[in-house]
Amino acid sequence: MLSRLGLVFLFVVQTNSVSVLTDDKFQPSTILIRQLLNQETLIRMALDRKVNDLVKSMTEMKNKMVTTNEKLQDAKREIQINNQQLQDAKRESETNKQELQDAKREIVTINMQLQNTETKFETNNQKLQDAKREIQFNKQQLQDAKGEIETNNQHLQNATMEIAALRHENSALKAEWQIQSNVTALLSAVGFTTKLSGNYGSSSSIIRGHTILYNEGNAYNGTVFTCPSPGLYVFYVSVITKTTNSGIWIYKNSQQLTVAWFGGDPLWNSASVSAAMWLNIGDQVYLRPQSSTLNVDHNSVFTGVKIN
Repeated sequence: MLSRLGLVFLFVVQTNSVSVLTDDKFQPSTILIRQLLNQETLIRMALDRKVNDLVKSMTEMKNKMVTTNEKLQDAKREIQINNQQLQDAKRESETNKQELQDAKREIVTINMQLQNTETKFETNNQKLQDAKREIQFNKQQLQDAKGEIETNNQHLQNATMEIAALRHENSALKAEWQIQSNVTALLSAVGFTTKLSGNYGSSSSIIRGHTILYNEGNAYNGTVFTCPSPGLYVFYVSVITKTTNSGIWIYKNSQQLTVAWFGGDPLWNSASVSAAMWLNIGDQVYLRPQSSTLNVDHNSVFTGVKIN
């Protein structure tokens, strides 16, 4: 506004100066000069308005740039958060993939064990069917023999044949029951015996079996027994060692059950202990040293068996 007033004042001064310096003789030139001055003033005023508008536009643009920069910073922070979440999701995905692969391998192992069990069961069923066919054949032979018996001994022979038939049927039932019992016992039998050995430097170590003598049900993997079916189990450990004043704990999962303790003989020490416990599917039983140092002789033994 001040610049505009200055331009008007300048215009008045200039016009007055021209009017003083000119006379009637140069009146047309004076009019032309006034017109030029008026146009110059109008141009300057228009230019001033445009400059003010440009300054205002630049100010608004700066404000918008500040706002845009703030939004850009917020967007960058959000992108960083999203990238972090993406990395976390990738790590979780890799973990899930590994767990899936482990589960698939375990399923394959279980399927193989199930197929072996089904094969044994089918074999026993085949034997049972063969026994039934043999019994039917014997019954048929017995019926055929009835026609050869003399008339005078018919009643006696009939009674004898009924007794024989009952005996055969009873024997067949006993045989069938025995086969079914054997199948049931075979399917549910679980037990193992392994020799122990090694030197251990930590009470958190798991004592290993170096020679597995028996492993029905394949529930013992050389270090840990994993229960395949619920029931009552008995475990026994016998240890021979040169270590003094130490022992071996029997663990169920993470629980200490009982310890085989040996004393201070400087040459050889031995100890044994047993424990009966109820196990559910997936429960684990294993051995750990009582102290941080333990020597286990190769004649030491660890045994477990399902009794009911």
